This record gives sequence, structure tokens and C-alpha cells, in this order.
Amino acid sequence: MRRKLTEEQEQEICRLYQEDAGNSSIELGKRFGVCDVTVLNVLKEHNVPRRTAGRGNWAGLEMPKWEADKRRVAMHTVAVSDKMSLAALRRHHGKDVVALDDNIICDEYATKKTLQAVGIGFGVSRSYIKRVLRNNCVRLRSTSEAHQLQWVGKARVPFDWSIYPLTPEKYWLLGLLYGDGNLGRNRKTIKLFNSGKDIIDKVNAIFGGNCLVRFRNGCYTLSFSSVRIYKELASWGLHPNKSKTITYPNIPYDMHCHFVRGLFDSDGWWHRFAVQNKKKPSLPMIRFGFGFASEMFLIRLVEVLITYVLVSQKVSISKKVRGKYVSWQIQWGKADAKKFGKWLYGTSNDSMMGNRKYNIWKDFFGGKS
Repeated sequence: MRRKLTEEQEQEICRLYQEDAGNSSIELGKRFGVCDVTVLNVLKEHNVPRRTAGRGNWAGLEMPKWEADKRRVAMHTVAVSDKMSLAALRRHHGKDVVALDDNIICDEYATKKTLQAVGIGFGVSRSYIKRVLRNNCVRLRSTSEAHQLQWVGKARVPFDWSIYPLTPEKYWLLGLLYGDGNLGRNRKTIKLFNSGKDIIDKVNAIFGGNCLVRFRNGCYTLSFSSVRIYKELASWGLHPNKSKTITYPNIPYDMHCHFVRGLFDSDGWWHRFAVQNKKKPSLPMIRFGFGFASEMFLIRLVEVLITYVLVSQKVSISKKVRGKYVSWQIQWGKADAKKFGKWLYGTSNDSMMGNRKYNIWKDFFGGKS
């Protein structure tokens, strides 16, 4: 049961509440030994207007400095939103509230200011500035333009970078993205996974050297976000969850080796082993192969290798099942491995190939090209 207040105490509470804005209902409750709800009920019984939290009614009272600063920054330029009229804002914040002119906002944005900078200048939110600009048919600047003007944080990839014109290095990059790349569902995030640090570093150099690189569970991940580059890669057939639906792209005949080298650095392998014989010393052997989740993609790749490398046609594609993951693989022997290596590395340089797999082939064949 709450403490009973006398009439004199209730009058004193009303007087203190009206004279000193620092006397909140909680402070007065502590002073008189009651809860803040009791104080509010007393004020209501005596028809004392209640102050709204953070927006006190300072009529006839000296406004504290913190409230004056708050109004100077925000209250004097409160925008008239769709949900609250100017009259309602003035009832809440005082008669000195003024409506913002849309033309002034558009002019400020035209002076190459960001949405946030314009909002801070008028004491309103960024979303309100964006709504005003759209209502007045003002084109919002793209992220690339913001990067160019150095408004947004440092871009991972230069705003003028493009997959075009296509060069041998970019065809190698496309091969890596076809093998171990990932395009996010948000239509802007691009990632590349690979266990070779040298490959990730070379790809990072192609993109400008500022991409985010992380290492986890024995694998390096390179990632960045760009709507424009995402669209360019999508035009090449790359898409989210591409493993089982990807198709082999149309590539000029002299660029197949670079594209396939990217595929080999991601989803290919060299296999060195020795053939044991009781009468003769063990004979070193080597194989190479590819593995993909798309059978049609692998069939088209085999056709390319038969056409340009003249590898043996007496091989068959095998199906491998590991739990829920199904892949299609193919392998060639030593004779084809030598021809394949010459074709794969003959026109390449250190900036567009993986060192580990190249060194395996080089050590086995003595660096012959």
C-alpha cells in the first residue's frame, strides 16, 4: 500500500515540478518517499501538464544549457515529415521550429555533399534527406561516384577496374572464379577460395591489392563487394550456387590455355606415384586430372583438351560420391601430362599461375617446355 500524501505535500510536489525542470517524477518520489507513478498521479489530479521525456515544456522557465544546445542543433530545423505536421512539431518542440525547404536540401546535396553530411547540417536523418531528393527527382550518386570523391571508406577495388578488356591474366582469373569462386546472393559480394597463398596474392594484385584476405581452416579467402563487377561476372555465366549448373564459356582459341590454367589451379591436380616391379627399379609416373560437380562442364573441358592439346580420347569420366557431394572426375597418364604441361605453362608467366602445381610438373619433367 502506497504512502498517503497530505494536501500540503501534494501542493509542494506540484510547485517543485513546475518551478525546477530538474525535479523529475523519480526525484520527487525519492524525496517524498513514494514511487514515481504516485507523483504522476498527483500531478494529474492537480491538472499539472506533464513534461515529455527529452522534450520538456520550458514555457516561462529558464531553459537549461543542454536543452538549448539540443534545440540549436536539431529542434530549430526539424523537418516536417509525412507523419507529423508542422503544428504538431511546434506543440512538442516550441514555436521556433521551422520547416525545411526541399530546394535548400537539393542545393546542399548538389554541392557534392553526402547524404549524411546534409542531414547533420539540418539536424535530420539521412533517410529523410534521401526521401526528399527522390520526391524531387534528384538522382542519387552511386557508390562508385562516392568512392571517386573519397566520401565512402577506401574501396577494395578501384572504381574504374573492369574485367574488360580481357587479357591473359583476366582469363586466368576467370578460370579461378569458375573453379573456386563464389558470387553472393546479395548481388554484390565476390569471393575466391584457394589453399595457395601465392595465388591469392596474385589475384589481389590484379584487383588492385586492397582486397580483404583471410585464412581459416587451411584455406585463404579473398573477398570484396562491387555491384558493377558482379554484373560483369554474371554476364560470363557466374552465379550463386554455380557448382552443378555452370557451363563452359565461349573463349577465343588462343585464350583457352589461360582459362584452363585457372581451372587447373583451382579444381585440377598432379598425381605423382611409382610403379613397383620386382625385377626392375620402381618407375616414377605422373597423372593429371580435373574434378567438377557439373558433368556437362567437364565434358566440354575434355573436348577442349582433345582439340587443343591432343590428349588421349581413351579415357572415361568417373562419378565420385562422398556423402551428399557428387563430383565427376577424369584423369590422363604420363604421356598426356607432358603435352598438357607444355600447353598450359608455355605462354604463362609468374603473375598468372600457381607455383606449387607448376613446380610439380617442372620437377618431374626437368623444366622442359
